Amino acid sequence: MKENRKLSDALWGDLETDEERVNFLIAGRGFETGIIAKAIQHEVAMAFRFRSEIIKERMENRPDTMGLPTRRLKMVTFTDRKSIMNEWDKWREYIANGGKGSWPSDGFESLLDHLDEVIEKAKATTED
Repeated sequence: MKENRKLSDALWGDLETDEERVNFLIAGRGFETGIIAKAIQHEVAMAFRFRSEIIKERMENRPDTMGLPTRRLKMVTFTDRKSIMNEWDKWREYIANGGKGSWPSDGFESLLDHLDEVIEKAKATTED
């Protein structure tokens, strides 16, 4: 917690971890400080507790992600123009059919990450 404040004096912005947020909400501080309705404090606290447990589990299984979800799709690889166009066709069809999931955006971001890697390698080669 920021500046070693006591929970009873803390504001939402002082909280740095999900566990602090859980304790803040369980203690009723969310309602007292006017940031959340009293009726949903417990449910929101349990959501933060669940999230902290998931992050802890991810840290144990995948410490390289620091427990955070990764947006880059490792299973999408772009080796040539054909693979890029195949992915584009999937994204286009999904969106045209009214799909609202984030995977086309995630896939596009993966393509941009791949292009960034290619550009960085090219820069490193030309600097040598």
